[in-house]
Amino acid sequence: MKTNELQAILFDLDGTLIEARDRLLASCRQALRQLAMDELDEATCWEAFQAYNVGRLVPRRMREPFYALLLECYNTYTGEVKLIPGVIEALRFCRERGYKTAVMTARTSSPEQVRAELGRVGLASFIDVIKTQAGVPVMGTLAKDERLLEAIEELRTTPDQSLYVGDLPDDISSARRAGLRISVAVLSGGINRELLAVREPDVILSSISELPKYLITGHGEARRMFHL
Repeated sequence: MKTNELQAILFDLDGTLIEARDRLLASCRQALRQLAMDELDEATCWEAFQAYNVGRLVPRRMREPFYALLLECYNTYTGEVKLIPGVIEALRFCRERGYKTAVMTARTSSPEQVRAELGRVGLASFIDVIKTQAGVPVMGTLAKDERLLEAIEELRTTPDQSLYVGDLPDDISSARRAGLRISVAVLSGGINRELLAVREPDVILSSISELPKYLITGHGEARRMFHL
């Protein structure tokens, strides 16, 4: 796999470009309150996210309504939006190197709402296409295969010339199913490394801040330098 043959780089949003922890925890507490569940401490909630099993916080019969409320609270979050360190430098690098770019998110809000948020934190000018899961059933929002392919078509490139960066196991699986050339996992979302590795990404980076070095180095050498 040669990174110098890439034309497009697609990014997950939460946990990849912007910090997700505070937003997730606030949304989790709000969803639990709306379900009249006992309040859980931050450590318990975060451990469930890290284990990629937030559903364990509620009884099985309540998981779907919990997920729906969690997503709704996440979409409407009004707290501070914090960037992953190094994100502006990484996106500027991609722009200067001529890569086409897209953001993919499991949020069900509109692309316009996401672009407005990115504009407030100085990222919108670096992104060509934004895809959300608006209209997708709650339990299917983590699968982004179709949105990846839609974005690639809008960018006028092909899966074989595209790379996807994400922080969730389902990001890696979506990239694989969509046939993208390279899938890059990042640890900045908080998911346990072992859960990412089992999905077999091409490389695992600490965060997006390492992406420029990965692209410059090339895939083969980067596997030795980084985490796979």
